[in-house]
Amino acid sequence: MTEATSVYYQSASQHFVSRFQMRDNVTLFFLAATGTILSVAFGSDAVQREVLLVLPYLALACTPLVVHHNVMLGALLTYLSKEIAHAPSESESSPPPFESSLALDSSFDLALNLRTIGQLIVLSLPSVLALVINFPTAGQATTSTSYAYWFAVVCVLLTAAMIVSVHLLQKHHMDHLRTRAAVATANDGDDSEESHG
Repeated sequence: MTEATSVYYQSASQHFVSRFQMRDNVTLFFLAATGTILSVAFGSDAVQREVLLVLPYLALACTPLVVHHNVMLGALLTYLSKEIAHAPSESESSPPPFESSLALDSSFDLALNLRTIGQLIVLSLPSVLALVINFPTAGQATTSTSYAYWFAVVCVLLTAAMIVSVHLLQKHHMDHLRTRAAVATANDGDDSEESHG
């Protein structure tokens, strides 16, 4: 690796780690806020279930931040594994960086699925439970709680849609990169056969 490439690699790697931390911080904030809202709703003798309708709005506020970090992590992973050129002087026997390793490639789909399921559970499930608990207020005509309920339903749908759309985008992107890599490998094999022939 040239000196400039090494600097770019180190910078991108540090950015990658900091993105992980920022995403986790947003998730932890959401979980802490969820706990606070639950304690306000159920912490006294007079249960205030309407307070739970804050959860879908909070989830909708946190989800764009989480999926933004997911997109940036995917871009950084692609940059680290595909765009940073390795110097020709690098030994062929040296192992590839983790970002371009077969270990990561073979577990990427499972990791992506688990991440998506986890984010749907953490960001959507409390909101869905809040809607179920507050369902009796949905049919009340012209009350602010009824309006808040139906807007909360929209928030839950938008939250789930953002998480799933980023999942599908990153899966498609990885499939595209794998296809390009397979074509490049096949072309390299054809070139080597022609040079030997």
